[in-house]
Amino acid sequence: MDETDEKILKNLLVDARLSARQLSLKLGMSTVTVLSRIKKLEKEKIIRGYAARLDHEQLGFNLTAIIEVVAK
Repeated sequence: MDETDEKILKNLLVDARLSARQLSLKLGMSTVTVLSRIKKLEKEKIIRGYAARLDHEQLGFNLTAIIEVVAK
């Protein structure tokens, strides 16, 4: 994974719905390059899927979570 992959990932973290075309314009590279890099990241299981962030309160769920994350 290089700096270009990191830029793609950072943008997808903010908005996973960005199209390859939007990413390519934002990052100044071809759409084909963006698509091939995303496919590579998916194949390597760096990108494991895409998910929606829901507003749990609007759905009627009140929840508080305490999560511990340990990084190596």
